[in-house]
Amino acid sequence: MNQAQFDRHSSPFLSRSIERAKRTVGIMALLFTAGSAPAMAQETRCGWFDNSSPANMELIDADGDWVISRQGALDFMLDDSSIDALYAGFTLGDEEMVFTNRNYGVRCVCVVADSEREVAENDYHITQRISKIYSAEQRPLERCYDDPAIGDYLSR
Repeated sequence: MNQAQFDRHSSPFLSRSIERAKRTVGIMALLFTAGSAPAMAQETRCGWFDNSSPANMELIDADGDWVISRQGALDFMLDDSSIDALYAGFTLGDEEMVFTNRNYGVRCVCVVADSEREVAENDYHITQRISKIYSAEQRPLERCYDDPAIGDYLSR
């Protein structure tokens, strides 16, 4: 049976069913495509905050390295409210920081932040990224040193 013969013998009910099925498949394809975007989740992450040089920041926790910002990479810079929230949490003073490069170094912190996995932009491929920080709390260095998952990141 060719298309013309099919159209002549098909009922309006069958035509509506076919159109409904096409719309359903289209919607499912759209949802599947949207679902493949990187997932962003607000969560608390605790670990080593490494600010090795201007605008180069990452958090090292039990799940690995989380890029916070990269110098010169505008796609990987935090907004001003995130920077303010991060630095507002640094309350323990210089004795709870390991200086690695003049005024830069490593602290033990917890952040409440949006995090993403599998981010690929421009020439960078970043597996894990923190894209927004809502709050931060500095912890004593010993908390990170004593954490079996990350304690060996930084020597005492």
